[in-house]
Amino acid sequence: MKKIIGIIGKSGSGKTTVSRILEECGAHVINCDLIAREIVEPGSAALRQIEETFGTKYLQPDGSLNRKKLGKLVFQEPEALKKLNAVTHPQIEKQVLKRIESIRDGIILLDAPVLLETELKKLVSDIILVTSTHNKLIERLKKRDSLKAADAENRLNAQRTDAYFKKYAGMVLENSGSLAELRKKTKSIYETLLKEDLQMAVKKNEKLLFQREKGYDKPSPTEKKKIFEFSDGYLGFLDRAKTERTFVKKAVHALEAEGFKAFNRKGDLKPGDKVYILNRDRALIAIKVGSGSLKNGVNLVGAHVDSPKLDFKPIPLFEQDGFLFLKTHYYGGIKKYQWPAMPLCLYGTVVLKNGKKIDICIGEEPEDPIFTITDLLPHLANTQMGKKLSEGIHAEQLNAIGATIPMDVEDVKEKIKYHFMYLLNKKYKITEADLISADMTLVPAFGFRSVGLDESLVGGYGQDDRVCAYTGLKAILDSKDSASTQVLLLADREEVGSMGNTGMESRFLEHSLEEIADKLNCKMRDVLSNSRCVSADVCAGYDPNFPEVFEKNNSVFLNGGIAIMRYTGARGKSGSSEANAEFTAQIRNIFETGNVMWQVGELGKTDEGGGGTIAQYVANLGLDVIDCGVPVLSMHSPFEVTSKFDVYMAYKGYKAFLES
Repeated sequence: MKKIIGIIGKSGSGKTTVSRILEECGAHVINCDLIAREIVEPGSAALRQIEETFGTKYLQPDGSLNRKKLGKLVFQEPEALKKLNAVTHPQIEKQVLKRIESIRDGIILLDAPVLLETELKKLVSDIILVTSTHNKLIERLKKRDSLKAADAENRLNAQRTDAYFKKYAGMVLENSGSLAELRKKTKSIYETLLKEDLQMAVKKNEKLLFQREKGYDKPSPTEKKKIFEFSDGYLGFLDRAKTERTFVKKAVHALEAEGFKAFNRKGDLKPGDKVYILNRDRALIAIKVGSGSLKNGVNLVGAHVDSPKLDFKPIPLFEQDGFLFLKTHYYGGIKKYQWPAMPLCLYGTVVLKNGKKIDICIGEEPEDPIFTITDLLPHLANTQMGKKLSEGIHAEQLNAIGATIPMDVEDVKEKIKYHFMYLLNKKYKITEADLISADMTLVPAFGFRSVGLDESLVGGYGQDDRVCAYTGLKAILDSKDSASTQVLLLADREEVGSMGNTGMESRFLEHSLEEIADKLNCKMRDVLSNSRCVSADVCAGYDPNFPEVFEKNNSVFLNGGIAIMRYTGARGKSGSSEANAEFTAQIRNIFETGNVMWQVGELGKTDEGGGGTIAQYVANLGLDVIDCGVPVLSMHSPFEVTSKFDVYMAYKGYKAFLES
């Protein structure tokens, strides 16, 4: 196997001598200085670019590069050095990769003066730093390059310090003594590298076994920074996207900002076009038309944007014993006891008889009032606490306090209700009858926060499944153009069985793809049969507080990366599709090629429960489909917990899939 080692150090430190000794010992040496000379030979593209950038005065009479003259310039002027690097570095990197590929195995020494400033540093597993005293460096430069002392000083001053180099080097080789001493030290390092290479070969054989990895042990400091920056955007987006309508509205704004346009049924469609199709403001399809034929199918990422919540009943307001209550009907699978005694905000869209829509949001701003559902104090709750958890709070007790002050109005019996509607009418110009044609819901009033002193986790409402909807949205916004047509589906109603005209049991996806196929002169049958789908949905992360419901060997863990679930369903794999081995292998390859950390598992113990996602409905259309999503703790509660690492890996995974 190959082991690539970098070598760094100041000019005159002895890197070339160390490289030669290592080559004598058996290492393969790739000298970037030599490559740099080769790429600027007369007639080369790089030399033409240098001539265009710096002028003919830096060429010899025979047309070759005047390296000494150009070197003096770039060591004195940092901007000139940047321009030169922009020309030469890509060409050098390309040649280095070719030479590495041609070497079958063994220790490869990469001698690159600018190793740390280029993408080449990603290739090396360790770095040797060659150092020497300042006086020795000056002495060697004067002798080697026929430099004056001042020029030698300038050259050294233009380079990084040893203190900087030591931050990246795993091995330091001090070279201020004799050649014999240097040879002995270098051979000792080579023997160490051989031992490490042997150990790596042993570890490589361990890949015969599947091993779980912990996310935060693997990424570089740069990627950790990206993870936390990505999560900042995620927290900010979901803070005000707590319902299907608000999420879809924000998604449309994000799509339009990146050039997506509403699909025009009368217009043309061509490769490179970016369009979206809305479904009643509660579901959405976004499409990037690829350069290849649509007959080859599409790459589809599908997520749902609905979450468990408390919806208003058709007639929600009732006054009783000095209170105006908001009567709710819970949506999706909730634990009813989790919803009392917490701040709630009101989101809604009221549709008047003339079709005008009025959006309502009360409780999100610091100055807004909030709503709440009360619970019994422990002193009076003996009977309540003796019941099963599922019976401690009944559905008809999920009544939120709306107001308590009556309004002094003659001929009005329910004066508190009248006061409530007066305030609502004053701000939104609606009546109680208008609530009949409204989508009104109560959701937690608190925002998203980092969880844990290390801020590694995310806590907030509605991450099932808006965490996958957001990462899927960001993936299609950031994805590169590809031959494949890329599709993002944001569906509604998953939490209540996916039925309805905005859910997955509707023909929204099918009809939308059919319209695209007609525009591009393709048969819908060909498009569907050749398409692939990632059902982007969350899964239950292993919770050490409740180990009894998990089969640990087949669980997924926070900080383990995006989770692959070949099937969901319940006992006997009922109520779910199952991804075949061939498509599962494709997904593994896409993730590993894209440097996406992934894990695999299922929802819980076989007979403990189960669940279904949009995968089963997509599979019914003939697509290859697999569930891939983010592990969640406290799923379906008002405050769900995910890992920032997993959220970022979901984004990377969906992006890699769309581009594949």
